[in-house]
Amino acid sequence: FSESQIYEMAAASALSTELQEELICSICLSLFQDPVLLNCGHNFCQDCLEKVWEAQSGGQGYSCPECRREYREKPALHRNLKLCNIVERFKDTQEEQRVVTHPCDFCLENPLPAVKSCRNCEVVLCELHLQKHNGKFLEKNHVLVELKDSPQGQASECTCKGDGVCTCGACWDFLGANVITLADTYQWERVTLSEEVRKMQLAWKKIEKALEDVQAATGTLKANRDSQSSQISNVFNLIRTELNKKEEEFLKSIASEENAKRLELKNQMEALQRKRDAIVKLIKAAHNLSFQGDATHFIQDFEPVYKKIQAFDTSVGTFQVPQQATGTLAIQEIQNTTESFIKQIITFIKANIGCYQRASLTFDIMTAESGIILSDNYKTVTGSNQHSVSRVSTAQRFSSGRRYWEVEAFGDGKWEITV
Repeated sequence: FSESQIYEMAAASALSTELQEELICSICLSLFQDPVLLNCGHNFCQDCLEKVWEAQSGGQGYSCPECRREYREKPALHRNLKLCNIVERFKDTQEEQRVVTHPCDFCLENPLPAVKSCRNCEVVLCELHLQKHNGKFLEKNHVLVELKDSPQGQASECTCKGDGVCTCGACWDFLGANVITLADTYQWERVTLSEEVRKMQLAWKKIEKALEDVQAATGTLKANRDSQSSQISNVFNLIRTELNKKEEEFLKSIASEENAKRLELKNQMEALQRKRDAIVKLIKAAHNLSFQGDATHFIQDFEPVYKKIQAFDTSVGTFQVPQQATGTLAIQEIQNTTESFIKQIITFIKANIGCYQRASLTFDIMTAESGIILSDNYKTVTGSNQHSVSRVSTAQRFSSGRRYWEVEAFGDGKWEITV
């Protein structure tokens, strides 16, 4: 080959590689088989797309595996006839190239057809690398043979099962059953890769579903927090309202009692003042009488004054001085009662308004009806008869509090949980 022909072949090989990349299904990573076109403009193998959508059938709709565009209803699939023809033409071209050419061992991205094989190096060489090889090993007498007459002409036609290394056809007799054709290896590995991609897509769907569940749980958690905060605030607001009301009632009662006592003391004070004024008048009358010099007048005035003095009530009476209503011991008792009440309130809130507690439940073997099989740890129930209804209760009982438990169901059949 001339240098210009070699470069034309290299350009054709590069173009063939770029075209092949455009004809690869993004699901199975192989050439399109019966390609179908979606409304979003992406093509896929019909079987590959059907398998992906079959996995999505449990969701809310269908989506394009490439751009994730969603469809509420399953789109009708139509073959892309032009793309089918292009793929078939490309396959025919690739088959023709495989018949007449063998790739050069030193060409990396776009291998050129090999023209000769070096028995010393055990490689096949294109025209460009043959020239470099000859310049490097010119004086070492490397044996070069035509590719069609060399066992190296069968290079890359088979692989070893043990280490996956590509070998030549001459290794069949040596390796025997451990050697399979390159085409079979290529097809098997592509199928394996397609299956792994399918598994990864299913895993991706599970992760997406888990993310949605976590986001929903986050929203539920916030809603529960807001609800609990509102309930607790209402409880304490009610307590404050009742306490303020009782405080106002007690203060009014104290003020009313004070007014009654004040009125009683005022009446006592006025009575004492009147009695004091009367005594002053009697003392003054007796004092004036004592200065009377005339015996006759003295005797005449003495009897009335004396009778008044004898008849006057000089008693003061008794009354209680108001004392402090509540002593230190009473205040301490009120504080203790208040603290006990607050603790009861907190206990009640935790039990009825607080967060749920996870309950670890086990089944009670004594309550298992016929048809129920319990595991060794009493946490798994299996029904032996799907046509009858059997029941079993848990061993734990709760009379108060807020609890939750997790249930995992698998297999066919119906089951119910009652509380």
